[in-house]
Parts: sequence; structure tokens; C-alpha cells
Amino acid sequence: MTWKNQHAAIEIRYGPFKMKTERLGGIGDDVTEPVFSDSYMNGGRTYEVDVPNAEAAMRRQFWSTLETHGPYHLERNSCATYCGDILRAGGLDVPGTSFALGQWLVKNARRLS
Repeated sequence: MTWKNQHAAIEIRYGPFKMKTERLGGIGDDVTEPVFSDSYMNGGRTYEVDVPNAEAAMRRQFWSTLETHGPYHLERNSCATYCGDILRAGGLDVPGTSFALGQWLVKNARRLS
């Protein structure tokens, strides 16, 4: 998971496969949508965690790109909470709000950059 300029994105690796996604949207947006991501926010803070079920996380990433996700909310429906949703789909017990997820990462994840 990478944080840069108040934005978060997630990459899941499963065997030889990897999938990068992020949720787009911001303050005032009525709808947020996950998208596949080519650029991966080089230079951001990157954290790594072991996901117990990477296949399920990747499946959730894929299906989430076909959905829309209600109005943007910094703490409850944002790019960071999207990353948390993917980590939960992979079997991790992570907080459901942006700020708490950031604290969880600092405490539990390996910082790579």
C-alpha cells in the first residue's frame, strides 16, 4: 500500500500475478470509483503486509472496479478505506477509517520507502 500527497493505492501480489488499484474521488464527489492503476505514485510511503488470502484480495480488487461506491468521505469512503477493504477481503483485521488505518500500518506493516 502506498500513500502520497494524501492519496492511497494498493498492490496485491499472488504467485506470479500482481494487481494495482486505487479509488478515485475527493471532497464533494457524489460517487467514488476504484480503477486499475498503471502509475504507482513513485516516491510515496510504501508499506508491505502479508495478506493471508491474496487470491481473495485480488478477486475483490477486480470486482470493485466494476462497482461505484457512494459519496466520498475522508474517514469512511476514501482511497484509504478502499485499501482497507481490499486488505480485509484478504483476511486482515484492519480498521475501517482512514486515520485508524494509517495508524495500523505504521504499527503493523513494514515500511519499504
